[in-house]
Amino acid sequence: MDSSGNVIPESGTGIRVFVGGIPVDTTQQDLIDAFSFYGSLAAARVLRDGATGRGRGFGFIVFTNEDDAKRCCESESRPLKDRMVTVRIADPEYGGQPQTKTYNAAAPATNGTRVFIGGMPNCTDRDIEDHFSQFGQIVATKIVTDRDSGKPRGFGFCLFSTEAEADRACVQKYQTFLGKKIEVRPADPKTG
Repeated sequence: MDSSGNVIPESGTGIRVFVGGIPVDTTQQDLIDAFSFYGSLAAARVLRDGATGRGRGFGFIVFTNEDDAKRCCESESRPLKDRMVTVRIADPEYGGQPQTKTYNAAAPATNGTRVFIGGMPNCTDRDIEDHFSQFGQIVATKIVTDRDSGKPRGFGFCLFSTEAEADRACVQKYQTFLGKKIEVRPADPKTG
């Protein structure tokens, strides 16, 4: 169901968006809840393993309006269930638009706005926000965890609203965070 209570099918016509890196327990409703904010959805589908029924880590959403799909994909990464997932216009063989359109999915808007944080102590997303908000507006944070144990792996990411803010955060490569020295550097390669 969408936010209006309408049932959304698993397939439909419109602009198909690939959603990758989703947790294996993600449901169709989770996709709807996370992405209906960007516009009207015609469909949502989580791909599952035929033998086990377990999620395969990706799915698709279909927007009824091309502008809504583009707005959703302005930033390559979006939070879903405490994880940063990848979103992009689906390849044509999966019902997406040809890449000759004015929107270029190969050049995501996150280039230069995502910062890698290495050597992190045990912390929360709020701790990251508190420390890095001094450099600018934070769009999202991600603490990378072990897939099996769920324990933090000691690194994460912070997504800023502009490249200039991310650059400010990276001026000092080694910073003190919660009493521990961390490494801060750009996570995305510079283009151009």
